[in-house]
Amino acid sequence: HIYDNFIFVICNFKMLHLIFESSTHAAIFFSIFLAWIVFEDAGVMIMLAEERRNFKTSELKDLALLLLSPVGILLLTMILTYINYYTGIPTLPSWSFYAGISLLILGIAFREWSVFTLAGKVYFSSSSQKRHTLVTSGPYGFVRHPAYGAALIIVIAMSLSFRSTVSLIFATTIVYLILRDRAIREEKNLIQILGDDYIKYMKKVRKRFIPFLL
Repeated sequence: HIYDNFIFVICNFKMLHLIFESSTHAAIFFSIFLAWIVFEDAGVMIMLAEERRNFKTSELKDLALLLLSPVGILLLTMILTYINYYTGIPTLPSWSFYAGISLLILGIAFREWSVFTLAGKVYFSSSSQKRHTLVTSGPYGFVRHPAYGAALIIVIAMSLSFRSTVSLIFATTIVYLILRDRAIREEKNLIQILGDDYIKYMKKVRKRFIPFLL
């Protein structure tokens, strides 16, 4: 009963009582979080299986960041949530947990849709870049960087689930600025690789992260 033992540990870890109003809330959140890790790693493994290439050090760093992104987002939002509680800054109302969980499921689904849509079409290593194809199907028909947009949604969702005002403001801002900078650099690179096709795509799909909003 590894799952039961895991739930027991997280629900009895003293610090988590500052975040969740009940052990049930903690169990719900971490069950969804674990499912995200499984789907995230599965998507990346499928993409790597399609490639079968050697990677440069810089590319391995990007791959590691992709694999560790769920943990990084969790740590950022939790740290800011602890700051929220220890400084006495007012927290969000209880109903925000349910809003956050609903948004978390939506964000994870959107992100994994994006990752699996890329499988076999976009590659990590520079030696495979000549095989890049312009992906306009699925979520890429609505925004240019849906996986990044989903990550932003997940940050907002986690902050709501933790009822953290500080995390909602600062984690969202930090992650948005990081993703925006990365998206701009990627777009410059894609213009070099795909040329006019990508420029036309940018004009057609004007939103970067979230459909109709951002």
